[in-house]
Amino acid sequence: MNTEEQLLVLLGMTEQQQKTITAAVEELKKKTASLNGIAPELQKAVQVAIVASLARSMGDVSKEAQSAVKASVDPVIQSLSGVVAAANQAEAKLNRAVAAFGRRWLMLASVSAATVFFALLMAVHAAVWWERSELESLKAEKAAMQENIARLDKLKGHIKLSTCGENNRPCVEVETKIAYGDKGSKDRNFFILKGVR
Repeated sequence: MNTEEQLLVLLGMTEQQQKTITAAVEELKKKTASLNGIAPELQKAVQVAIVASLARSMGDVSKEAQSAVKASVDPVIQSLSGVVAAANQAEAKLNRAVAAFGRRWLMLASVSAATVFFALLMAVHAAVWWERSELESLKAEKAAMQENIARLDKLKGHIKLSTCGENNRPCVEVETKIAYGDKGSKDRNFFILKGVR
């Protein structure tokens, strides 16, 4: 017999006992009405006996009902315990997955930050290297100009500078009678500055 059938039997028994109890109460009322003339002590004793009998019969019914309810609820509680255990396992797995994801995200963020820092460092280094090379080239040009100025200063001459041609290019006045270098060579383009001693 399964738990539902047991519950139905118990409910039937309970209804039957309630009918019996109701009939007994009605009978008690009738007898109480007839006994009104009898001594109150006797009436009280009968009432106590009836109440005790009813309590015993109700106690038996409640014990049977409790055992039936317990028998029907125990499997449900066991299945719920299994569901709770599975939920706890799923929660533990989820917590481990979240922790692993957090570690991986932290590693990815660290690698990304290091990459950005390295790229920024390389860009700054390249900019500084370019500025240093420009500075070196300007220093070399300055040294060449200072050398030319020093040589011109030694000549103590009066050089005449001007602009010539359509494009107003800078030019200097020279002695054209004498050119230095062999004919046809590139050194043939050197002339003496006019006014230099």
